[in-house]
Amino acid sequence: MTAAKAEQLIEQGIITDGMIVKVNAALDAARTLGRPVDIASWRHAEQLPALFNGMPMGTRILA
Repeated sequence: MTAAKAEQLIEQGIITDGMIVKVNAALDAARTLGRPVDIASWRHAEQLPALFNGMPMGTRILA
């Protein structure tokens, strides 16, 4: 998701409440690191190794 898309979804009320904070933090991290950042759930911890090995999970935030 690009910054422009995130802004659009926030304005439309699709991204709300605590997700706004998470998305904005991920955008800041992606800009700072100069690479995409993934927002993933911790609920299925067994899936995290796949994320660490490059498999897309959750939402990928682009700088």
